[in-house]
Amino acid sequence: MEYSFSTDAGFAEVHLTGQSEPGCFREIFDALEENASWRPGMPLLIDKTEYDTSRLTVGDVHVIARTCSDRKDIVGRSRIAVLVARDIEYGMNRMFEVFVRWDADFGLFREREAAVDWVCGRVAV
Repeated sequence: MEYSFSTDAGFAEVHLTGQSEPGCFREIFDALEENASWRPGMPLLIDKTEYDTSRLTVGDVHVIARTCSDRKDIVGRSRIAVLVARDIEYGMNRMFEVFVRWDADFGLFREREAAVDWVCGRVAV
């Protein structure tokens, strides 16, 4: 798995590519925390349109959710929009949403424009 991080247009974006690796999410949170542009509570778009979760198990989703829950202080009370392209990623992210424990608002989208509008607070879900 590879990722890139940017802050443009009033929100942060993490773009994930490649095959899923549950252990890499701690690294992503570390990168967010170390980035001078990031602040807890900032709107966040996670683009998973080139990210393959087809090999993840339910146990892997639990591990990812636990990692995210443990690092919820980095996210804060953010709006987090997750953008997916395939049904498998949509389903895995719905499962993640059930398992994760944080104070952020979570939205799952298939269209970038809708995700950006929601994460920026222009529309409600």
